[in-house]
Amino acid sequence: MQKHDMVEIITEELKNYYESMEIESEIDIDTIIFGRDSKLDSLGFVTLLVDIETRMSEVGNEITLTSEQAMSQRNSPFRSVNTLADFIIDQIR
Repeated sequence: MQKHDMVEIITEELKNYYESMEIESEIDIDTIIFGRDSKLDSLGFVTLLVDIETRMSEVGNEITLTSEQAMSQRNSPFRSVNTLADFIIDQIR
């Protein structure tokens, strides 16, 4: 899977969540997913991760985004669409 494909999956799932919660915001590769400037609350964050895991499973890539490895990194892979895409690509290699 190429990075642009992963970015597309993440942005689609983020857009779906934003629409379901009536959140208006532009989404691009630098969109903040987790942290002070995120539009997601804790439930939204978990929902997004589960939705991404489900999409990845549908294309034959079983991943767990809430692993100890992901949660214990000094620089969170959940900061932005870009950092999450890089993290997922590393997981499926």
